Order: sequence, then C-alpha cells, then structure tokens
Amino acid sequence: MAVDELIDHIKICKIRPILLQLHVAPFIILYLGTLLSWKFYFQNEENYFTFIVISSSIFIFQIFIGLFSLWFKEFYYFLSCKNEKNIKNATHVLVKPTINNGKCEILPINYDNLINGEVKIWIEFQKVVYVYDENKKQFNQLEFDNNKSFNFFNSWLGLTSDEIITQTRLKYGNNNMEMVIPSFMELLIERFIAPLFVFQMFCVVLWFLSDMIFFSLLTLAMLILLEITVVLEQMKNMKMIRDMGNKPYPIDVYRKNEWIKIQSNELIVGDLILIDRNLKNNIVPCDLLLLRGNCILDETMLTGESIPQMKESTELLSKENYFDYKRDMKLHVLCGGTKIIQNTYEYNDNDALPKPPNNGVLCYVLKTGFSTSQGSLLRTILFGVNKITTNNFETFIFILFLLFFAIAAAIYVWVTRSLEENFDKFKTFVRCSLIITSVVPTKLPIVLSLAINQSLEALNKLGIFCTEPFRIPFSGKIDICCFDKTGTLTTNDLIVNGIGYIDEDKNICIKNKNEISDITLNVLASCHSLIILDEELIGDSIEKESLKWIEWSIIENDLVLSNDKKSSTIKILHRYHFTSQLRRMTVISEITSNDNESSIIVTVKGAPEVLKNMLISIPEGYVNGYKKLTQQGYRVLALGYSKLKNINKNNIRYISRNELEKDLTFAGFLIISCPLKIDSKAMIKEIKDSGHNIIMITGDNQLTACHVSNELQFTNELKEIMILGNENDKWFWQSINEEKKIELKNESSDFFNLYELCVTGNSFDYLYKNERNFLKSILKCIKIYARMTPKQKEEVINELKNQGYTTLMCGDGTNDVGALKHSHVGVALLSHPSDTNETEEINEQIPQIPEYIRIFLSPDHPYNKKLKEQQQQMFGEIGLKKNSIIKLGDASIAAPFTSKFTSISSICTIIKQGICTLVVSLQMFKILALNALISSYSQSVLYSLGIRASDYQMSLKGSLLSSCYLFVTASKPSNKLSKKKPISNIFNIYTILTIFFQFCIHFASILYIVNLSRIYEPQVENTTLETKFTPSLLNSSIYLLGMTLQISNFIVNYRGQPFMESIFENTPFLCSVTMALSIIFVFASNTLPIMSNFFELVQFPDDFKNKLLIILFGNIITCYIIDKGLNFFIGDNY
Repeated sequence: MAVDELIDHIKICKIRPILLQLHVAPFIILYLGTLLSWKFYFQNEENYFTFIVISSSIFIFQIFIGLFSLWFKEFYYFLSCKNEKNIKNATHVLVKPTINNGKCEILPINYDNLINGEVKIWIEFQKVVYVYDENKKQFNQLEFDNNKSFNFFNSWLGLTSDEIITQTRLKYGNNNMEMVIPSFMELLIERFIAPLFVFQMFCVVLWFLSDMIFFSLLTLAMLILLEITVVLEQMKNMKMIRDMGNKPYPIDVYRKNEWIKIQSNELIVGDLILIDRNLKNNIVPCDLLLLRGNCILDETMLTGESIPQMKESTELLSKENYFDYKRDMKLHVLCGGTKIIQNTYEYNDNDALPKPPNNGVLCYVLKTGFSTSQGSLLRTILFGVNKITTNNFETFIFILFLLFFAIAAAIYVWVTRSLEENFDKFKTFVRCSLIITSVVPTKLPIVLSLAINQSLEALNKLGIFCTEPFRIPFSGKIDICCFDKTGTLTTNDLIVNGIGYIDEDKNICIKNKNEISDITLNVLASCHSLIILDEELIGDSIEKESLKWIEWSIIENDLVLSNDKKSSTIKILHRYHFTSQLRRMTVISEITSNDNESSIIVTVKGAPEVLKNMLISIPEGYVNGYKKLTQQGYRVLALGYSKLKNINKNNIRYISRNELEKDLTFAGFLIISCPLKIDSKAMIKEIKDSGHNIIMITGDNQLTACHVSNELQFTNELKEIMILGNENDKWFWQSINEEKKIELKNESSDFFNLYELCVTGNSFDYLYKNERNFLKSILKCIKIYARMTPKQKEEVINELKNQGYTTLMCGDGTNDVGALKHSHVGVALLSHPSDTNETEEINEQIPQIPEYIRIFLSPDHPYNKKLKEQQQQMFGEIGLKKNSIIKLGDASIAAPFTSKFTSISSICTIIKQGICTLVVSLQMFKILALNALISSYSQSVLYSLGIRASDYQMSLKGSLLSSCYLFVTASKPSNKLSKKKPISNIFNIYTILTIFFQFCIHFASILYIVNLSRIYEPQVENTTLETKFTPSLLNSSIYLLGMTLQISNFIVNYRGQPFMESIFENTPFLCSVTMALSIIFVFASNTLPIMSNFFELVQFPDDFKNKLLIILFGNIITCYIIDKGLNFFIGDNY
C-alpha cells in the first residue's frame, strides 16, 4: 500500500561496512584468484591475451557494478544495505516514489531529541518531511496538528516560552523554502557519471583504440562542451526557481506575551502574526488561519480563480466546531504565495492580546515551508524536470531487438577475421565491440528530451505553461475531452434577463427591474459577496450584474444603497458564503427605511431544487417554471427571504444556519443568460471532428447543461437526451420534457443508439455507490454530468481512467481542481487582460508570404522587419517572454497545464503539440533503429574485409547526422487537428514491418555495392587490422552508401501531415537533409576532386559512378514507397 501520492513504499536499512558490500568483497577474491592464475597458468605468451581479457573484464565489470549502484538505488540497496526491522538499528531508508514522481533514493534517517523526552525520527524526500510513527511502524508525511476547535484558535495567545518555541521548531521546522544549488563541479561530475555519458565515453575509447584519433577527440570535446552547456543552463534554471520562493522580510509576531519583529522565514506553526497589504510584494509568507479582521486575496496562482477572494475571520464561527482544512480553506485560510489586495481590522479593547503595532489582520500559522500551498507548487516545478521520460519498458525491448542483429554481425566479423593467419584478437575484439555499441541509440534520450523541451517552449510562447512535462506526450493520446461549462465554454459576461414570477395561470412571467417588488430588490441587493476595492466592484459576475441591473451600489463594504437614494439602506451583518456542496448562499442584513425604521432580514439564493425544501409554501408551477427556463438555456437561481423579529444584532452569530434557512418566502427566480464564448462552437467542432469524444462535467442545472450541449453539439442532434431521475426511490431515464420514461437497466440493444445520456450529481452518486458495475458499462455513453460536486467531478475522471481512457479535463476555477489534477492532461484557464481574439488580430495584420519564398529574403528585408516588430508587439500584448522556464505567477497548482487565455482554443493547441511530440518520438525510434542497423552492418562488412572509415569521414558523417537529429525534433504541429489518430506505441505491425522491409532494401544495397566494388577493384593484397588506412573503391562506396541510407531514413520516415508540418514546411530540417544529400552527390559524381581527396575518398569510374548514384537515390525512392504503402494499409493512414 502506497504511503501517499508521492511515495509508494519505504524500506528501512543499515549500510554495511565497505569491505562487506557486494561490489567490493567478491572482487577482492576474484583479483586474488586472477593473480594466482597468472603465476601458475597465464605467464606463457599463448595465454597472455586470455589473461588480459579476463582481468580487464573483471575490472570493467566491477566498474559497471559500481556505476549501476549509483544509477539505480534499488541495486545499491541490494549490494550495500542490510534490511532492518527495528528502526533504532537503521541508519538509512530506501524510498521508492510513485509513478512519474522521480527515482528511488537512499536517504539518511534523522533523529531530533524533543524537549518532552520524545525522539523525532524523520526523513526528507523531495522537500517533504516524513516522520516515523512508532505505533504503526511506518513513515508518514508530517501532519500539522490543526484539528482543533475554533474556540482553541480564537483564544490562542501564541507561543509563550522558549521551550515551546524550540519544541515546535524541532517538530515542524521553520518557514524556509530555500533551495540549495550545488556547485558547478558537483553538477558536472553528476553529468559525467550519468549512464548516457559513461556509455558515450566507452564508445570514444573504442574509437581511439581503432586508430580514429581525430574523430574520438572531436567527439570527446563536443560531449564535454555539451555537458558544460547543460550544467550552466541547469544552474540558471535552479537559481530562477530558487528566486521564486518568498524572500525573508520582517514581520510582526506575538511571542512570549509581546509583539516582536522576526524574519518571515523564522515563522513556525502556532505563531500569531499580523499581515497586511503593505507587506513586501503583498505576498503571504505561509498558510495562515484568519482570526481577526477580513481581507481580500488574489489566489490566481493557487486555484486559477481570476476573481479576488474574500476571506473572513473565525471570530463569529461556532466555538464547538472543529477546523477542517479542505472545508474552511476557501473562506478562512490565507494560502502562502497569494497576494493581499485589501485588509481591514479594528482592534477590540476586550481582546486578550495587547494592541498590535499595525493595522494588519491577525493570523495563526497553520503550515510552513514546503508544506504550504506555495511550497507544493515550487516542488512541482523543481522536481517536474525529472519527469521527462519515455516508456522505459518499450525502450528496453526496442534496444534488445536491435542488439540481437548487432551480435549476429559481430559474430560474423569475429569468425571471418579468425580465419586469418595473423589474427589480432585484441583489435578484432575492439571492432566487434564497436559494432555492438553502434546499435545502442545514445541519441535517443537527447532527441526525446529535445522534442519535449521544444514543445514546452512552443506552448510557453502561446501563453500555456506546463509544470509536468512528462504529460505532453499524453496529450497526443487523448481519447476523451471533458469540459466544465460556466466560465469555460460560456463567458463570464452574464446578462440578467429579469425576475421570474409565477402568475395566476401557474406560468412564469418575466418582469424587468421596474416591475419587481421591493422585497425582491432587497434580496438581490443584500445576498452577495461583493466588495469595493480601489473604487472597483470585485466579486462574482452574477452578483455584479444583478446589482448593476437593479441600479444599486455598494457605498462601502457591506453597506448597499440604491442609486436614486430613494429606497432603503441595507447593512450586511453576516454572510454564509456560497459553496458547491450546499449550492446556496445566505445573508443576514439590516434594512433601514427612509423614516429610519429598521428590520433584520434573512435572504437566500441558490439552486431552485435546494430552496424548494426551505420554502414555507411552494407555489404551484414552481418546479415546472424553473425547469422550463433551464430548458431554454437560462441559468436560474431561486430567491427566498424571511424576517427576524425581536432579536439582538449581537446574538445573530448564535443562530444556526439551519434555523435561518427554513420557513422562507419565495421572492422569484433570478434569470440569467450565459453567452457562449465566441470560439467555443468552432473549437468543440474541431475537437469532435478529430475523433475525440467530448463530455460536459458541470455544477450547473442539468436542463441548462443539456441546452448548452445541444448548442455546441456535444450530443447528436438526431438523438434525444435522457436524464437519469428518481421518483419514490425508483430510478429511470426520462426525456427533457418528462413525457418519456424508460427503466434504468434497459435491456434493449438500441437504447444507447437512440438516446444521449445525462446524469446529475445525485444519480451519479447512486450509481457510484449502488450500481458500480452498471455505471462502468454505460460510462462511455454518458455525455453530460450536471449538478456535480468537485469530488464527483474527480470520481468521473478516475472512472474513465480506470476503463483505460486517456482523459483531458478543462476547467477555470476551484471547483475543478480535483478533476484537473487527476486527469492525464488537466488544463486550467486563467483570466487575462488579453485573449485569443487579440492575438488573432495581431496575426491577421502579418501579410502571408509562402515559406519557400521567405527563406530567400534577407533579415533586413522590410517584410522580415515588420514581422519581427509585430511578433514583439504580440508578446508585449500578452505579457509573455521567450523563456521556457516557468515562473510562479504563470502556473497554478490547479493543473499541470495553465493557459493565460480564457478561450478553449488552448485545448486544441495542447492536443496538436502533444500529437506532434508523440509522432516525433515514434519516428525517432524508427530512424534510430534503422540507422543503428545500417551502422552496425556497414561496419561489419568493412571490418570483415579489414577495411574501415577514416577519421575525417567519420567526423563529417557525425556532423551531418547531428544537424538532422537536431532539426527533426524542432518540427511544429499541424495547424488543424486531424481526424486520424497517430500510432501511440512503438510495437505495432506497421512499425515492425516498415523497419524490416526498409532494412532489407538497405542490406541488399550494401551487398550489391560490395560485390560491384570487388568487380571494379578486386582486392589483391590481404589486408589486416594492422594495415594502414588507404582509400579504396570499397571503402569510399560503402561510406557514401551508409551515409545516404542514414540520411534517407530521416526523409522516408518523416511523418509530416496531418500531424505535424510537412518536410517542405520544416525549413531547417529540409535545408539540413538537402545539404547532406548535396555533399553525397558531390562525392559520388566526382564533382570536386579536391574535396574528395581531403576526406580520403577515391575517384569513381564513370560506369561505377552511374550505378552508385542509381542505387543511392533508388534506395530512397523504394523505401519511401514501402513506408507510405504500409502506412496507407496498416498504419495511422488506414
């Protein structure tokens, strides 16, 4: 059982003494045995080579064992650690994280002696502290003891002594969010002992031993230069991430019965602090509980909510109620990293605390350091870079597949050369090793990381930020796209259409603001959470539009007055804020008439079905009325009120919410329309036409959701929508007009073909708890989920994932966070001053000149100048910089992907980029496989004949191929989503067959050229591995053929449209392959003899030259026809 979402399991252990570790002790015995065998057996010259092979093999094996223990901590655990059952005897732990959360680590166990005599046993993994539980005999994530009553918090007097402060600091730590940056040499050594670099160094040594000194030194210099560049960029990014954390600043804290100033990084759990908008950068230093005063926060970084959130103190809450972090976070918790926009606090002389030194709000420190909300996001960004991975199992099988052919080629060379009289075992062994290592695609991790990093940068430029890069390829495999409705598909620019009353005929009549009653005006004017900030009205869009519609204004916070100043004045006394679970809001207000008569009124607004049970009498036509309105696509809120008589305002806090929300009088329906975003219909059509299933998961009314889904064509317009309902504990499907009812478990095979299904939160809850198997069977048929709570949204996503679907969830706020984080690809839409339409306007101004013409224009050409200016303007408009590192304000903890735009066009962008990355990754597997096989077999042919390539030839080949590898990963996605889906894994019949047939063509070409070379230039003298390199027809032709085949693999296997730009649109890549083929043509056609001589190539006879050119370019054409033909019949074009 997993420890938590981060750690799968933890094993306690003790590290053995160095001489008893398995990568040391057995090898001491082996070395002693080898020395003894030298003395008694290997001293004669015949067995000298065998002794060298055995001793060097033992040494190399030990080196690799040591390296493997560095690379794989589980292997180190096996070699060097002893499993311990008693924590007191243990010194270290093996931590295995959950999937996509990093690698295994061996960590030291820390012991802290607390003042009360207890010992805190703890470890730290990825900045998260885990404490050992003696009772459960396991490590658990550090828990902050906040499960206390509000009476405890409100009467708390801070940390009163040095002993308590020390004890708390030892138990929970302080508020440090500092990231220690390793030195340049530490990072460079870490890169040098990485598996890829070690393998590349091994290859360099083999090349050096094969007398390719220039090539090996050039490669070594390039490798070291590359690693230095990577380390410098890594240090730059780490410094940038470190700077994201809060810088320590002075803050007022109440300790030891007095107000003192300390640095914010010295805060500990239990501190009482003052915090106001005058703080440095207005940043909240850690997670705080608001005890006194009120404030307004900007929580964009955390939840994606663009609307500032009001926070209220816990003073008026029931003393007996206990604090619940998840429940109370929205209203009473100030999360670390958020910004204070406004705060108010009036000191009460009866307070047990002395008068504070400033007007900040009083808060209790709940969590500190990396345990805070801001710390969580920093950890995600910091350790997210370690998650850029591929499918390791598929990669391993892929390399084993190639290794089989390489070993066969190496055996052929060994057997062929062993027939020579002067058989040089050492040289032949080196050459065979080169053949085997040539099939291991050392460039694979680099090119795949390049592809993902290119995608990250491309998304960043479009205002989409990703904190978990490993999810990018997932977005190319999406099966189902899930959308929230309000704020995601519809705009936040709401329109109040009027108030719905029930007339004498039991029908709904809609009245405008001049026709509604005074009591309805009072309900609308009082039941809201709006505030004034810098003379601007801040709050929910519905409430702002409602207040604007009735022409009332907030004079100051909690004081509301009509614009004509003829109506009553309303003073808001207490609010019970809207929550998704309760689906209603309640406010207690004091209404003062013009003749100074005052009364206290309770106003409630919420979902009609919720308020229905609170009304003292339900008007006839109530249910049919709101259902008819929602069927027309309106958002409908029921309004209710009651009057409180003979009550003291000071006693309001003691009345329970349930008491206030009963025996209400109906005051009408607030009718609102939510226009669709301009591009929602077009984007949904593009996603749907591309073969993705789309569903809606919303907290809104089911009938409104059905109306919107019809408008956006989530559902088939030819199919009737059936909503799962309940009557007298009997569940059934019913049509929107309620004229048709069908039993829940319908046995008709045509049911799902005739109807589209919609479930509500209540019906989903019933199916989830009582009919789980039936729910699984119909899950793929449900297109609309309405009246869903945040938890239910999350459950829908998890059920879809459990059935094997790759899911995408798009939402815009707090209610969607659970679903966003649990989906394979979660996209949070943030509000931003600019939007897609602005970007499109800028793009439209840029004149369209074809790419093939633009490449010939000079940088100073007026077109290029104008293009550059307009691109800079675009980046300036949307506030973006060309930088792939994610900044704290760019991303939110709401989702792995965060879009700066409110338009769902970002979903199409992410899917396109994901498809492009996926296709690039898969085509690289094909290219690398074929190139490795060609390299292996062309080397085996040359080595078997005692021939090799020269230093300069290998250097030229390496340079040309590197440019192709670089530019092929920079491919851009197609402009439009394709109806076809790309192949999502390596092992499929198309990929295997195309590699097989292409290799057969390549191998036949190699054999033909070898035989042709022997005809034109028979081998007279018997060459050996000791023979000095001399250019020959065979060497030159095989070199050119091998390079052509490898370049042709890029051309033939480049996927292009409809998933990514075509080879002609990818200008850098087109130029690189054109240049490579041009150089090959110059060599093969004897155009520049001086160039051929420099690279040690012979001049080809005319007849041979023509045949060689036919083979070179005929091979490309044949392989192209084979690949495209197989793709058409059994590939993603099928």
